Amino acid sequence: MIWFVVGGLLSCQIEDQELVAIAESAQTQPIQEVEKGYLRALQKNGPSIELYHALELVLRVQGKTEEAHVASKRQEVLASWRPMWGWLGGLLAFCGLCFLSRNRWYALVIPIGMGISSLAFFEDLRYKGTVLFASVGVHSMPSSRSTALFSLSKGIDVRIIEQHMGFLLIEWNAKQGWVEENQILSWDPVQSFVLIEE
Repeated sequence: MIWFVVGGLLSCQIEDQELVAIAESAQTQPIQEVEKGYLRALQKNGPSIELYHALELVLRVQGKTEEAHVASKRQEVLASWRPMWGWLGGLLAFCGLCFLSRNRWYALVIPIGMGISSLAFFEDLRYKGTVLFASVGVHSMPSSRSTALFSLSKGIDVRIIEQHMGFLLIEWNAKQGWVEENQILSWDPVQSFVLIEE
C-alpha cells in the first residue's frame, strides 16, 4: 500500500523541490511524518492543488477519510473557474451595452453575459466543512454550556455561516446551530489544515 502512495505522490506534477523531497521520504519515514511534512509545506508555501492532492493520498492511506475528503474539496475550490465566469459575463454584458446603439442584435449579448456572470455566484465551496469527530453537539448559542439542539456524526458535510469566538454557526438539513471551531474542518484552502486527534 505504501508503494502505491509513493508512486502516486511522485507522479504528481510537483515542481517544488521541497515537496518532491517529502514525497520521496515516504519510502523511509512513517506515513505520519510524511503527513506532517505536507502540513508544514502548506503553512510555509500556502495552498496549492498539487500539495492538497499529495496530502489527500497520504490521509487516505492512513484511513483518515474525512480529512482526505476535505483535502479533495480544497483542491476543487482552488481549481474553480468561478472568478473567471464573473469577469467574462461582465465583459460580455458591457460589450452588449456599448454596441447596442450600432445594432439591436447586441441586446442579446446582455442577458447572455448576465447569465454567464451568475455562474460565479453558485454555491461557494469555501463556506462548507466536514465534521471530524464521532459525535458533535450543536448548540443554540456560541457556548458549549448552551442548550444542545441536535448532534452530528463524523463525515457529515455542513455549511458554515459565521465564525465567532472559537465557534462556527453551521447549517445542516435546514437546521442551524453553533459548534466548536476545532470540530469542523473547513473546505476553504486558506484555512489551517490542523488535524486534531480524538
